[in-house]
Amino acid sequence: MKTFNGFAVVKCLMLALMGLGLITGALPVLAENVDWQQQLPAHIPGGDAAAIAIPIIAIVMVFGAPALTVILVALFVFRHRERRQQLLNERIQKFLENGQPVPENLMGESLPAPARHLNQGLVLLGAGAGLTLFLTLMNGFAIGSLGLILVGVGLAKILIWKLAETRAV
Repeated sequence: MKTFNGFAVVKCLMLALMGLGLITGALPVLAENVDWQQQLPAHIPGGDAAAIAIPIIAIVMVFGAPALTVILVALFVFRHRERRQQLLNERIQKFLENGQPVPENLMGESLPAPARHLNQGLVLLGAGAGLTLFLTLMNGFAIGSLGLILVGVGLAKILIWKLAETRAV
């Protein structure tokens, strides 16, 4: 039985809206405002069709390839998580069918929630500090300060871990 996938619906709606915006807004404006025929060399292999298609394909590849990469990575991550959860459910079902008790390590995550927050916080803190240092050395602090976002999120995760630890005591 197939379940409703809200992520796929949102993704399709976003792609449809972007395509509609491109067709109704950007292309007619570009066609009206750009005198592209004066910019062309005397002879282009493929003629006028190539003169129009090459820049459009280049723009789609420059902006579309990273977006497609992010979408594919997210898709693979979600499918991996779903498959892992399905395998875990099957293992638990086998224990229940055989009348055996389900081991505790199958029921919970590998790390308890507070330890997971500390782990994620330290990783984000290190990544943010490294990114800040790298971007500051390459482009100055105005761009390097973007890495401070990761530092802030990492510190927040460590604070959550600390508050959960003191609350548990």
